[in-house]
Amino acid sequence: MKLSKKILKTFSVIAMLAASMAVVSCAAEEDDDEENAITGSNNDYSIDFTNNDPLAMYRAYHATFNKHLGGLCQISIDKNSTGEGTIGYIFDLEANPNRAVKDPRTLCIVGFNLGTSGFAKPYVSRFENVTDIQAKNFGTELSENKAKEKEYLRLGSATIKLADCEDNGKYVLTVDVNGNNNTGYVVRIYKGKIEKDALNTATPAYNVTIPKSDIYPKLPADEKIPQQAAAVYVNVFGGKTMKASWHYANTYKKAEVVEE
Repeated sequence: MKLSKKILKTFSVIAMLAASMAVVSCAAEEDDDEENAITGSNNDYSIDFTNNDPLAMYRAYHATFNKHLGGLCQISIDKNSTGEGTIGYIFDLEANPNRAVKDPRTLCIVGFNLGTSGFAKPYVSRFENVTDIQAKNFGTELSENKAKEKEYLRLGSATIKLADCEDNGKYVLTVDVNGNNNTGYVVRIYKGKIEKDALNTATPAYNVTIPKSDIYPKLPADEKIPQQAAAVYVNVFGGKTMKASWHYANTYKKAEVVEE
């Protein structure tokens, strides 16, 4: 969205007041969580949910209302939840407030598989044509309406020891997704709780680049990539309990200033 300097000055006063309340605003228009497993709003979300179906996984996400080019998300995991599922952060989610249940979605995800007690296996992927998030791997293995996945950090190729991520009795993983209108996204994964003031000095455990040409191949070279919604994401394994929380410490890019 482009704003003139005059309008932006007016908005800046409103923004300063809003900043004290929340980094992002949220709405249920793009959420997918039939069991209401995820609770919260604005900057903070949490889950304390038991999947009582021993044979099926339960996936859910809650999306932001405002669109951004990524953000800084801190994920805190209860120590008893290691081995209980997958947790993560979704970005570049195509938001559609009138989306029907089976309408396709496109999204990028930074996930942490907690299937092995004491360890997290991070992965970064982009999915297209997702019509059912409950389907195995978002439906990439379905014979009809098959979703497509492109892996940037393949699941199983990286491991984080959760004991190295402890903070105040929880395991904390920090995801920094920073988008650039002209080039794409840079994804950085950190051990522990990293605040925005420490990003210039902290060393990421993994660093992944998703180029503009991959996510928007038909977009002209001189056209900027759009800002999209983000979301907190969870997959609770069958018969397991997930206790965790997400905190948005920062978001990137909102309005662009144009000269009058």
